[in-house]
Amino acid sequence: MKARAVDPALLWIAATLLVALGVAGVVVPGLPGIPLVFVGLVLGAWIDDFDYVGRTTLLVIGVLALCGAGVEIVASALGAKRVGAHRRAIVGAAASRTRPRAAEGR
Repeated sequence: MKARAVDPALLWIAATLLVALGVAGVVVPGLPGIPLVFVGLVLGAWIDDFDYVGRTTLLVIGVLALCGAGVEIVASALGAKRVGAHRRAIVGAAASRTRPRAAEGR
């Protein structure tokens, strides 16, 4: 195991916070839940040099995260369509799920 410039305890705190924020983001609008959970899991695996959670497992989790994000995009568009939104609004609902949240402040 290589020496790291940052204390592993701080890295574990960061990974835990990322996962916790991601879980909260599943129900709180405005927080990108799925990506935060995935980044937290990758950070946790990296801290342990991928000894407990390997790259294959992370690849499977990454594919599931992409599928989940895709379902979220489709669900936003279908939800807009169900309430009778105009075609542009449906496209906007789908597109709004793909851009970074920080850009929403404009």
